[in-house]
Amino acid sequence: MLIEVIKGVHEKNFSCYGVLKMWHELKRQGYRIGRDRVGRLMRQAGLAGAMRGRHRTITTRQDREASRHPDRANRGWDIIAPNTVWVADFTYVWTYAGFCYVSFITDVASRMILGWKASMSKESSLVIDALAQALFTRRRGQVQFTTHGLLSPVGAVDRPHQLLAAGAPRLPSRVGPVGLGHDPGRS
Repeated sequence: MLIEVIKGVHEKNFSCYGVLKMWHELKRQGYRIGRDRVGRLMRQAGLAGAMRGRHRTITTRQDREASRHPDRANRGWDIIAPNTVWVADFTYVWTYAGFCYVSFITDVASRMILGWKASMSKESSLVIDALAQALFTRRRGQVQFTTHGLLSPVGAVDRPHQLLAAGAPRLPSRVGPVGLGHDPGRS
C-alpha cells in the first residue's frame, strides 16, 4: 500500500524526487515513516531521483575498419622551431546550460594556443574559425589542413575555399589512438 503511495508521489513530481524529498513529502501528507524505510521502499519499487552531474554521451564512434592516413609528425614531439607542427582538438565540456563544444589549435613547439572557438552547437564553422584565427595569429604562409573529422561529427565543411585562399593545401588526415596526442602537461 505504501509503495503505491510512493509511486504516485514520484510520478506526480516528474520522477525527480529522491529519498530525502520523498520522505519530506510523505511527512507533509501525514505519513509517519522513517527516511531509511522510504529508501528501501523506493529501491523495491525501482524508483530513483534525478541525479545531477551525470551526463554520459558518446560523441565519436570510431570505425576500426576505416583506413588511416600516415602520421606526418611521426609522433615526434621534440620539435624546436615554432610553426612547424600544429595540433588541433575538438572536444566538449558540460555546463549547466548544456554541452559547450570547443575547438582549438596549438603550436607544438611554443605550446601556445593559436586559435580557439567555443559554441553550443557542433558546426563546421567551429573548427574552421579556430584554424582561421590561428592563421591570423601566426600569419603563416604555408599551412596544411585536412577535413577529417569535420565531415561526420561536425558537419559538412562550408568554407574550405577560405583556407585554400590563405595558402593552406589540403592533406590527408591522421587519426591516432585516443590519448596519444601531444599533452603539454606531460612533457
